[in-house]
Amino acid sequence: MLVLKITLTFVCLCSFGAALPDVFPGCSFMEYFCTARECTSAFYKGLHQDPSADCGKRFESMLTCLKLKIFVCAGRRQMIMIWLTVQIPKIFKKETFCSDANFGIPQNDNVSCSSTYFEKAPLCGKTLRLKFATNRSDASLCSESAKAKKCVKDLLASECTLDAETMEANNLTLSDHNPFCSNNRDPGATGLEVCHDFTNPPYPCLNQNSYSKAPP
Repeated sequence: MLVLKITLTFVCLCSFGAALPDVFPGCSFMEYFCTARECTSAFYKGLHQDPSADCGKRFESMLTCLKLKIFVCAGRRQMIMIWLTVQIPKIFKKETFCSDANFGIPQNDNVSCSSTYFEKAPLCGKTLRLKFATNRSDASLCSESAKAKKCVKDLLASECTLDAETMEANNLTLSDHNPFCSNNRDPGATGLEVCHDFTNPPYPCLNQNSYSKAPP
């Protein structure tokens, strides 16, 4: 399961610079990425733990979570919330999240890949999508998600030419974070998780109290 669309909310409209950009006045890129990822992770973990839950309602809650977190990162500017209200539903589709675990392949203008990549990469998440659609509480979703990400990473390494910024972005979206696993990590993952340094205050963008109220 990829979290690429977390970054796409704003970054899809920008080009990567010398490093992953700080696109908000109130948060660094990593602060934004990690706090927005909390929304999608909570969505999938909730469905995994309660497969009978209404996916549509959980999806709407996820969108609200994303909008509020981005709103805070963007300095609570009302025009940002207006823009988000229009654009987020265009970027995040309910059928994608509720039907196939949002598993896609990284898309970026700076990626040059062989035909083999485009033939094989879409197949990496086939089993994951099927199992998610059949039984959201399936314990094997944890390992299948990890396998799907490794499959894409291996293909990117062998079949694509990536610039440094694209490689960094792909490493984030294909990291060992895994909401289908009980500890939120891929099986066998070691070391610190990519968002380890961005999960607690004093980072203003990540202060959960900032999202307890709707924007004015």
